[in-house]
Amino acid sequence: MELFTLAGFIFTNGLHNAITSASPPSIAFFEGLPSAPVGVWGVYAHVLKKTGAQTLVYVGSGTATKYGVRDRLRHYTYDRKNSPIPLGLSRALDDGYSITNSGLLLQCPIPQAKDIPILRAAVVAIKSALLYMFWTHESYSKDNKYKHLCPWYLFLFSYGGLCTYYPLWEDVLGDFRLTGEQREEIAAINKKKRQDYQYIYDREQRERSPDRIKAVSRNNSRRRQKSGLRQAARKAIKDSKKFHCNFCNISFPEKYLHARHDNSKRHKATVAKAIKMGKSPS
Repeated sequence: MELFTLAGFIFTNGLHNAITSASPPSIAFFEGLPSAPVGVWGVYAHVLKKTGAQTLVYVGSGTATKYGVRDRLRHYTYDRKNSPIPLGLSRALDDGYSITNSGLLLQCPIPQAKDIPILRAAVVAIKSALLYMFWTHESYSKDNKYKHLCPWYLFLFSYGGLCTYYPLWEDVLGDFRLTGEQREEIAAINKKKRQDYQYIYDREQRERSPDRIKAVSRNNSRRRQKSGLRQAARKAIKDSKKFHCNFCNISFPEKYLHARHDNSKRHKATVAKAIKMGKSPS
């Protein structure tokens, strides 16, 4: 429990119900998982589909120290050629499958350097448990030594698995022999090296291609300006309470967010409780 408090783990809504259900989760459960925000580690699930073929599910984790789980998810879409892709997933993509949804089963903030190894090990352990519970493993052999970790009969699953590895066997990155203070010192040194390298690289680029750098700078400035205008517009809509839930007393910047909230379990529970108490939205 102390480890979970330290990590700040957040399990996705509906995960407990999925695990304790009398039958395996449907594809709709995985398709409804939330996308990965910035600055978190996480255990994710991919849904892969191909016309006329069984839907497949892959469970993995992302614990990059700088960009978190989003760095791992980027490998599957933008940088597949230059990044290692798990064997089962690679074969499916080569066979014509496409990743139609990627969402998080679990997330936690990227930890401080001193806590990275132990919390990375915790994420891998949780990934292992979820992988076997939802049986996203490729093997359906009755001799599979981890089959007892799945609470349902394997023939009940509507989807196939893609995981070809055993996560409990994988090495966890990080030197467990170092103290927390030593890890923080090494992280500070590496950060300084990256900053120095970036400074030298930027200076060389300005000297080699000043016109191109100026053009890039102008484009970045325009994008930041447009982004700022969009954020200001969203804030104005939210402050105007155009899309407002009176029961929950919360406003949204866009209509679809309001509609999604109205269909959420939390909103429905709040409405039911208010009606039971004889209250109505003011």
